[in-house]
Parts: sequence; C-alpha cells; structure tokens
Amino acid sequence: MNGIIEQMYQNIGQAALGLAEGLKGKLLVYAEVEDEVISADIFYRNEAGIVRFLFCSEPMRQLIYSFWNKWKEQPGNREWRTMACVLENGKMDITLTYPDQIDSDEDTSDRRPRIIEQHFSGMKVDYSRPK
Repeated sequence: MNGIIEQMYQNIGQAALGLAEGLKGKLLVYAEVEDEVISADIFYRNEAGIVRFLFCSEPMRQLIYSFWNKWKEQPGNREWRTMACVLENGKMDITLTYPDQIDSDEDTSDRRPRIIEQHFSGMKVDYSRPK
C-alpha cells in the first residue's frame, strides 16, 4: 500500500477517535463522496452502551475528501463512492464501495441505515446531539 494512503488511513482514524467522547467499543465513520459533494458521519458505542451519532467536523470531512482524491490518483485504483471505516479493539478496517456496486435508485438515506445495522445490530442510535 502507498505510504500517503496509509498515512491518510491513520489520520482519518485519529480524527474520528478525537471526536468520539466516551468511546467504549466500535466506532464507524461512514462517508459518501462525489465530485464537490461529501456526506460523512460518525457512529460509536459509548460507555453507557448507546450508539451515538455525530456529524464529522469540517476538517475531518476535508480529510476524507482528500483521501478520495488521492485514492483515485494512485495507479490501479478507481474512484470509490462510499467508505465505511471501522475502529475496534485497536484495529482499523476500511471498506470502499464503487459506483458499479451501488443501486442507482437508492440514496444515502437508504444505504446508511443498512451499514449502521451491519455494525451495530439491533442497537438504537442516539441522534439527539450530533454537534
């Protein structure tokens, strides 16, 4: 893996951890990116066992958008559309989904709940204080 891309992975993980107050368990950064458009949110389990929702900060959104651009520039890489970055037990995993893997009849409001359920099965999400 390219050193720049690896560093960007690490920066995304560190930025997410810095925003997740009271993290106790899994953290998910879910983003959808296109030219000039980004939607990026954080979901994490806190010490009360509740899954919290946060909007990504503007610096973090810019970091994800930069990652999207740098990724496309690397030989052999193609443009992705969604990113699910999971941090758990000191490990990080990033799953990228490409445009041809997405149902064109869906939008973020269709995809995001499935990703949340996949990572926080059966848990209710607290959307009350997204910052």
